[in-house]
Amino acid sequence: MSQFILNELQLAKQELTRPKELSVETTAPEASKTFAYWLRTVNDYINYLGEGRAEDAPAINRARNIISCFSPSIYPLVEEDETFEQIVATLKGAYIKKKNNVYARYLLVSRHQQPGESVTEYAQTLKALAKECTFGAVAADEYRAELMREAFMNGLSSPFIRQRILDKGEFNLVQAVELADMFRPCAETSCDDGSGDRYDCSIGPFTLRSVWDRLLFVCF
Repeated sequence: MSQFILNELQLAKQELTRPKELSVETTAPEASKTFAYWLRTVNDYINYLGEGRAEDAPAINRARNIISCFSPSIYPLVEEDETFEQIVATLKGAYIKKKNNVYARYLLVSRHQQPGESVTEYAQTLKALAKECTFGAVAADEYRAELMREAFMNGLSSPFIRQRILDKGEFNLVQAVELADMFRPCAETSCDDGSGDRYDCSIGPFTLRSVWDRLLFVCF
């Protein structure tokens, strides 16, 4: 087989193994997962390009190769970066957001089995949601406080207040109660959560305090 044919076969194999173009927007719901998978395929591709190369062959231009693997709409994010390491760092900063652990745990504890969803599918969904949560070794008092916070958030009658508190990021139960009281006036005048549905948001400090007192009674 001639060297020309071997070269053509090698180029064809490279095109087959080239990663798919990264085009997902940084704000898309699955952006971080899509980026993580894409970066893995890029690294595998660059490693493949280095296999079997002669010792005196020119070094692989990793920066040029990674740039060729994303769409023109993504390029402005890294146009000032020069090295492969700088490009990867910039993309990670744009795609991998800091996790809101409170919100992730709320999604886990509030997830119910959906109509038509099998028990196996439901369990798999819970496992996937649990992977998004951060768990650490905590003392009994800390664990109890976390459970109280999650019960409080899951039991709030106002979706408006719940979402506003979750948007704050990390918080404890005392802070959650204070935030709920603070957002109560807004909830009473704006009972629309953005989905077009209307809710009964007529809750007051006494109702919130009653939830707080009930949690304390149950957990202590």
